[in-house]
Amino acid sequence: MEKQNKTIVDGVFAVKKSKKIKLSKKAENELFKNYHENNDFEAKESLVNANLGLIHIVANNIARNKDEAKEFVQEGFLALQKAIDNFDYKRKVRFSTYAFACIEHEIKKYILNQNKYIKLTKKDKSNLEKWIDAKEHFANLGVEIIPEGEMVEYLRKDGLDLKDIRQIEYKFYSIFPNESEIDEFESMHSLDSTDLLFKDEMIHQANNEILQAAIDKLSEKERDVINKKFGLKGERPHTLQEIADIYEVSRERIRQIKALALFKIERQIVNKI
Repeated sequence: MEKQNKTIVDGVFAVKKSKKIKLSKKAENELFKNYHENNDFEAKESLVNANLGLIHIVANNIARNKDEAKEFVQEGFLALQKAIDNFDYKRKVRFSTYAFACIEHEIKKYILNQNKYIKLTKKDKSNLEKWIDAKEHFANLGVEIIPEGEMVEYLRKDGLDLKDIRQIEYKFYSIFPNESEIDEFESMHSLDSTDLLFKDEMIHQANNEILQAAIDKLSEKERDVINKKFGLKGERPHTLQEIADIYEVSRERIRQIKALALFKIERQIVNKI
């Protein structure tokens, strides 16, 4: 335990000092097995040392200057420790992919909590933790793009509904509007369950002035994405991939814009009722 604590204390300085260690998948799995099944902290230390470079990469990608990068390294090191503790090594998922996501989430959560322009309530902070835990759960399963319906289903046990999720996504993506693009998946040609519910609501309230006013207050791009996604204003329904191709961005980026737009619409309607 004493050795483990020393690793944690020294970790923030180890990123630049340590030699790069490359582990084979077999060697990595053996270390995870020794740590998780035999409580071997030397195995954990080896895993930490082999992945310290990830912290440096993520911190520098997000930071605006060197001082900020150093600040983020501390948060990233703690996230790496947590990732090693929670990683399911028996699945066919690369640890570096999972750890990268965990480190990025932890640093961004730290930034969001420190941001003076967006105030998080106690409930917001709790929901943010649950949302990030959910994203890391899916990352542990190898899922990079999480269907909104599956996220809602997973977080229902924690007392979060669709509105809670969109509120957190809105605040998170407002701070990080230019999320790193991820590999494209095959185009999905069907709407998920939450989209279907929203489309039904659109049809039933086609002449609702409040709804239209809420849509009109969106940015031009948000309005266009909503119109294309749900087949409004004479548009045919588009898939996220089709819209992404039009704007020459990733499908995940269009999903983020859609999530923000839906939250803004909901907020406008609630404020008017």
